[in-house]
Amino acid sequence: MLLNDTIDFKQLSEREKGLHNRGYHYTGFYTRVCSHKDCHHRFRVAAPLLGYRQVVETPCPKCAWVSKKPWLCKAERIWGRLNEGHACSAKCENAKGPSCDCACGGENHGVSHGGGPTISTENVPVLQPTH
Repeated sequence: MLLNDTIDFKQLSEREKGLHNRGYHYTGFYTRVCSHKDCHHRFRVAAPLLGYRQVVETPCPKCAWVSKKPWLCKAERIWGRLNEGHACSAKCENAKGPSCDCACGGENHGVSHGGGPTISTENVPVLQPTH
């Protein structure tokens, strides 16, 4: 899923701009950690066109908790780069970080942590690149 055409590059962090400049693409997934004090479950959220706020306000699939303080939640876009010479393995599927450099191009990155809800993209405007 190549979604670079949907990214507003002005909103990217310097680290994300560096990943993009090195050939990584945004996969349409975020990696997120539940911020409930007793949970801290790590999971992926499919949110190809939506922003950070919609991702951190999704309920945790393990404890169903939704933070009343979403600004305290941590979520990062998953960036991938297709590398046919590096087979996708359990290392990729168990990954905690936001970047992937293997044969899956980020599609399997962190899947072992379980998936959160897929956020609907109906009626969401497509963001155009501004670079």
